[in-house]
Amino acid sequence: MEVDEDLKSNTRVAYISMEIAVDSNIPTYSGGLGVLSGDTVRSAADLEIPMVGICLCYSSGYFYQFYNEFGEQKEKEIAWNFYYEFEKVEKPITLKIENKDVHVSAWLYRVIGQSGHVLPIYLLTTDVEGNEDWMKKMTGSLYDSTSRWNRIVQEMILGIGGVKLLKSLGYNNIETYHLNEGHGSFATLELFNELGSIEKVKEKVAFTTHTPVPAGHDRFKQDLVDKVFKSNMPKEI
Repeated sequence: MEVDEDLKSNTRVAYISMEIAVDSNIPTYSGGLGVLSGDTVRSAADLEIPMVGICLCYSSGYFYQFYNEFGEQKEKEIAWNFYYEFEKVEKPITLKIENKDVHVSAWLYRVIGQSGHVLPIYLLTTDVEGNEDWMKKMTGSLYDSTSRWNRIVQEMILGIGGVKLLKSLGYNNIETYHLNEGHGSFATLELFNELGSIEKVKEKVAFTTHTPVPAGHDRFKQDLVDKVFKSNMPKEI
């Protein structure tokens, strides 16, 4: 079922976060940042704030922990199927990553406030028909530590892809893009391409940080940024 068009047209805030804890049994977060995001989203739903959430969809990397009869800690990987709790968005968008087309779709989850107010959350995924196998794994694991390339690509999908997806779905009246931590900061590039002015982008962006120490913020080498963003960097700033 699609989100009501009136709800879309009345939505004023886009909340962009790398993790959002919508339920303790659903693998969309890893710790404090996700718990805080989930609390923010649920409070917004209770207060009937006209907001939409953007996150990524992680299909791997989660596991149950348990102890065997020898007292040893063991893990069992979770095979999560988002069909059980989410609705598939059937209108994928396309991003250029290193001049290659990558299809990005999403899973929709509805947070219901105490009054019945609906706050939609879209979890972006590259596990989409038409993508090559290596592309489908781009959104596989939260905070992928094995590849700086994949890490920056995930943040590109979250930021640029999040803005593009909302536009494609008809969320045309967003007044504020709330970036929860720096993971979604590439949304500013897409907004600049749309608005054409840094000052106009500043008027539309709010930022909050959860981890105000250097270890909590990603840094990428310039050659990696140039490689990944060659199709997306604004010509003039």
